[in-house]
Amino acid sequence: MKTIKLMAMMVLISITAAAQQTYGEIRGVLRNELKEKVPFATVKILQDDQLIGGTQSDVDGNYKYKPLEPGLYDVMVLET
Repeated sequence: MKTIKLMAMMVLISITAAAQQTYGEIRGVLRNELKEKVPFATVKILQDDQLIGGTQSDVDGNYKYKPLEPGLYDVMVLET
C-alpha cells in the first residue's frame, strides 16, 4: 500500500514539473579593447544563424534579452 501511494505521488510531481515552463535570459556588460563600457550598441541574439531577437546596451554598456528557451545562442554586437 505504501508503494502505491509513493508512486502516485511521484507521478503527480512529474506532471506538475512537466507543466512548468523554464525560460532564461542573456545579459552582460559590453566593453571595448580598452575595457571601456560601450553604450548604445546593438546586440543580436542568434540561434543556428537565425536571428532570435535583439536589444541595445544602455548608457553603462549593460544589456539583457529575455525570455529565451534553454539552448545555445550566439551574441553579435554592433557598435554604433
